[in-house]
Amino acid sequence: MSTDQFEDQKKFAVDQNLSFPLAIDPDRKLVDAVGCGRGRFAARITLVIDKKGVIRKIYDRVNVRSHAQEVLEYIKKNLAK
Repeated sequence: MSTDQFEDQKKFAVDQNLSFPLAIDPDRKLVDAVGCGRGRFAARITLVIDKKGVIRKIYDRVNVRSHAQEVLEYIKKNLAK
């Protein structure tokens, strides 16, 4: 979740050649509700949310090199059915 404006995130998605939509929260409603606001920005954290909308895991320290694999392993072990 980014607190950036739509046009900024759209440009980022194009520059990075992303094939999925990015979520934005320029009004900070969700960012503040889940406690991941850090000053003007959202913290770099990951929330794993199950199909019922329950937050199942929070990663508040993210290593960008290994994080995707770490989250995928958690999901496979704990949420995949």
